[in-house]
Amino acid sequence: MREQDHIKAAQQWEKVADENLGLDFVLPQAYFYATINYIEAILARRDIDPRDHEDRASYLRDAFGFNAIDREMHERLLSGKKEAGYRGRNGEKLRRIKQAFEHFKTKWQNSKS
Repeated sequence: MREQDHIKAAQQWEKVADENLGLDFVLPQAYFYATINYIEAILARRDIDPRDHEDRASYLRDAFGFNAIDREMHERLLSGKKEAGYRGRNGEKLRRIKQAFEHFKTKWQNSKS
């Protein structure tokens, strides 16, 4: 996918999160997929198109413009989603997912300049 396709998907997932309407089990997944699409938009800008979650994680591990904080945020995203996704809205886990979301959204916005 192209960068703009990922951004469109990220914004749609963000809208799902914003309009949650009390469906707490949806919130962690919506922020998770919005975050993944921001990461993929950053990679797409570099003509990198990961095949799956493992492939994406390897690009983050091997740098490609990502640093230790990015890798930590990605780990928080993955660990938070595993638990919050199966248990619904969970304060700490959801907070970690949202923190990763904000981090990668900002990283994408800053990389546009």
